[in-house]
Amino acid sequence: MTISTDSIDKAAFFTTFGGKIIKTEGKYPQNIFVCEVNKLLAAYELIGGYVPYNKFCNERRKIKRMTRKMAGLPEYFTG
Repeated sequence: MTISTDSIDKAAFFTTFGGKIIKTEGKYPQNIFVCEVNKLLAAYELIGGYVPYNKFCNERRKIKRMTRKMAGLPEYFTG
């Protein structure tokens, strides 16, 4: 099942639990993430539940660095 989202938090949530980002469209900061997830994970995201905070934050940082690099900005760009 593919889900597209413009929220970096949703993309990080999916990758935390094993989802994969298939492609990224747009340019930083207006990215659209196309994620491949299973139906169980999509349902879990809708009802909400426990999220391992450290892993979620690391995935979010990784995604931000990736999108900044794709836009030609430094990975640790703060603006």
